[in-house]
Amino acid sequence: MKIGPSELLLVAIIIIIMVIISRSKKSADEAKARAEAERVAKTKMVPGKQPIKYPQLQLLGVLVMLAGATMAVLAFLSEQALLGTLSIAGVGILIVGIAFIILARRR
Repeated sequence: MKIGPSELLLVAIIIIIMVIISRSKKSADEAKARAEAERVAKTKMVPGKQPIKYPQLQLLGVLVMLAGATMAVLAFLSEQALLGTLSIAGVGILIVGIAFIILARRR
C-alpha cells in the first residue's frame, strides 16, 4: 500500500484542526481562570464584603451583649434606679460584648 499526497494532506489537515481546537480550548480555560481571579480580587477589595475572622467570637459577643442588656433592664425595673449596682454591671457586660464583636471583625 502506497501513501499518496492526498492522504498526507488529509492527515496534515486533521493534525492542524486538532491543534487549533486544542489551543482555542486552552485559551477559553485561561479566560475563565482570569475572570475567576478578577472576581475573587474584586470581592477581596470591597471593604464591606470581608469575611469575619472569628465568627464564634462574634456570636459570643452578641450573646454577652444580650445578657448585659437584659441584666441592666431587669436591674432598672426591680430597683427603679438608673445608677443601681446591677444596672451598671449590666452596662459593663454590654460593653464587653461589644468589645468581643469588634475583636471578631478585626483583620
